[in-house]
Amino acid sequence: AADLAPVFADTPWLDIQPGVEGQADLLARLKSIKPAALAEAMQRLQPPDAASPEASPARAGGQPGNTPDIDVPLKADIEKAKKLMAEAGYPEGFELPMHCPNNRYVNDEEICQAVVAMWARIGMKMRLVATPMAQHSLTFQKFEAPLYMLGWGVATYDAQYTLQAVARTKTSGPDGNFNWSKLSDARLDGLIDAMKTEVDVPKRNALIREALLRIRDESLFIPLHHQIRPWAMRSNVETVHRSDDRPEARFTNLKQAP
Repeated sequence: AADLAPVFADTPWLDIQPGVEGQADLLARLKSIKPAALAEAMQRLQPPDAASPEASPARAGGQPGNTPDIDVPLKADIEKAKKLMAEAGYPEGFELPMHCPNNRYVNDEEICQAVVAMWARIGMKMRLVATPMAQHSLTFQKFEAPLYMLGWGVATYDAQYTLQAVARTKTSGPDGNFNWSKLSDARLDGLIDAMKTEVDVPKRNALIREALLRIRDESLFIPLHHQIRPWAMRSNVETVHRSDDRPEARFTNLKQAP
């Protein structure tokens, strides 16, 4: 994480007491931070690829089977999209509800608002339905959301975890256990099943790549972005930036400030 000590140099953040008085103290100290200094610090927090965080099909990089050459967004072609809409029999577009959470992901409702505005350019009349995640998840698990936003992390650091859960035909156990889109593609199922037992790493990575290309080329999902969750800490604090975004005291060290 970036060192924000220059911004908070005169503020002993670690001695703020819990409770109402502590919260009031924190707010008072925040007001003392100069906007320019905070803006500069936030700029340092941006990861190298933060300018183009659009997602690849189904998964982020840094995992077995990663294929950086397809971890790039497809270019939008408005005129071609309009032509395809007309060929499908919808020259004037059509109406469709878009279900999104409003308390689950970073700027989730705002992202969906941007998608609604973008799709309006090709005549799509989207009706945004933004609800808390508890209600949102019940809606798509009842198959009542024809279009919905869903984020997915990879607890195993392996693409099979995502592919098997959300892209495989729903049967039993982990196969399709989060496939609430009723997606069923025999070729994709075969690739996912093969990677479960393939022990040759290059061959298995090739299966993963082919599966990701299948998802991209058939537009089985519409990838939006890789969620970026930077952490900030003082220069005398060291901790492990966990991929599940959960800081733990056991992985944290405090060094005596110079």
